[in-house]
Amino acid sequence: SSPTHVERTHGIARGEVVSNVIVREIRVLSPTIKGFTLHVCNPNLTFRPGQWVDLHIPEENIVGGYSITSTPLCLVTAGTIDLAIQYSTHPPAHWMHTKCKVADELSIQVGGDFYYAPSSPGDERELLLVAGGMGINPLFSILQHQAHTHPSRKVKLLFVAKTTSSLLFKDQLERLCANRDSIEVQYFVTREVPSNPNINTRRITREDLTQ
Repeated sequence: SSPTHVERTHGIARGEVVSNVIVREIRVLSPTIKGFTLHVCNPNLTFRPGQWVDLHIPEENIVGGYSITSTPLCLVTAGTIDLAIQYSTHPPAHWMHTKCKVADELSIQVGGDFYYAPSSPGDERELLLVAGGMGINPLFSILQHQAHTHPSRKVKLLFVAKTTSSLLFKDQLERLCANRDSIEVQYFVTREVPSNPNINTRRITREDLTQ
């Protein structure tokens, strides 16, 4: 059997704070992915854009691991974090899709050594982000955080998925691009011909990375 989240991330540091969270909102992001807004009960919990959480579900013995899609600013101002979870038969994801309801109480602990470290003042180097499928989750947090904290810095996101419906957060990304000339997003799909001419029907190439 494949290793669990805890086994895969053994040796990666976790934050000291374990916080209860209360499910505030559940929404459908795609045919197979749900979004969850969780109210964080412990005000001492913090995270950096790109990190994930260990998600502890009282009815499940297996711990889930999911990237945070919202920003630290959202945690400070609204007291919430967002997760995007794909349906699977893996017990934590299956429970979140089939049993989780608003007002349920879970617990989380932040982990992960891949995250966005703030650049030094005056650093205007372009930030290139490359996401495939669900890999958009931590990068969406990074991109939003960058837009809030360093709005003049150029950011380019290359986002590839199997189908147009799998391009998570596309509406929010379009709004970010409309509000920030410094942000550019290019979309790619590999298993359909999209009706939108702005979506490329191919994989990302070396040329895309170097343009």
